[in-house]
Amino acid sequence: MSRSSSSAGLAVALAASLAAACGGGSVPTAPPTPAPVQVQAVDGWTGQPVAAAVSPSSPMPGTTVTALAGGYLPRVQTAAPQLFLWPGEDAYVRALVYSEFSPGRFLARWTRAFTVRGLPGHEHDTATALAVAGAATGLALTSSATGEVEFVIDPEALDAVSSLALAATWRQFSGSTIRGCRIAVRRDGWVTQGILLHELGHCLGLGHSTNEGDLMFRAEQRATQSFTERELVQLRMMYAHRQPGNAAPDSQPGTRAAGGTQTIVVVD
Repeated sequence: MSRSSSSAGLAVALAASLAAACGGGSVPTAPPTPAPVQVQAVDGWTGQPVAAAVSPSSPMPGTTVTALAGGYLPRVQTAAPQLFLWPGEDAYVRALVYSEFSPGRFLARWTRAFTVRGLPGHEHDTATALAVAGAATGLALTSSATGEVEFVIDPEALDAVSSLALAATWRQFSGSTIRGCRIAVRRDGWVTQGILLHELGHCLGLGHSTNEGDLMFRAEQRATQSFTERELVQLRMMYAHRQPGNAAPDSQPGTRAAGGTQTIVVVD
């Protein structure tokens, strides 16, 4: 065999080998182009569809969209098949959710269930408060002798923050996530289910309401003993549809989320 014939045979063998490696010589196909996300706006409280203006209207996956609808906070988040809109007024939600009692005024909440050490002699009121709070947030809240949330009678601790304080909640944060609470009440005779649930509301991430009829309104004599529907809307949005670090009025967490550990006290 001549040298030229040998070279030709080698070239044919190499070509065959390359063709086999490339799937028999077929040309690789480009990956399919992602389809736009079909976005539907939904009421975060009722679960019903909402007529909202979503921009951009046909977003690609990973695109940030804005949803606007009357009676709801403007929502900014990454495109998803469902956008759960927050019903309510900006000022009301800011007072309850984005208050000065949360780091950076971001939404702050627990990311897991926790246990509560209640006040001796108030087991029934504590159990009722836990049941209401658990139903509102979806957290499995239970009593424990060594709870991550502690109720105490401690007038000296209250005097350290305000001689007029009847109760206070010290909230421990890691970034925008609540990690623990200590709730102090000035006197045992003042304790009611409403007082316990009000302070537990602070522990869950709520501030003070601007509505006098709400449980979270700051008042010495509290006629309301449970959360109103408006307050339940806030807790549902916080725990079912939003993450710690959500920014006012309603933008998903980003680089602005609060960091570090700290304790902030809410005084009543």
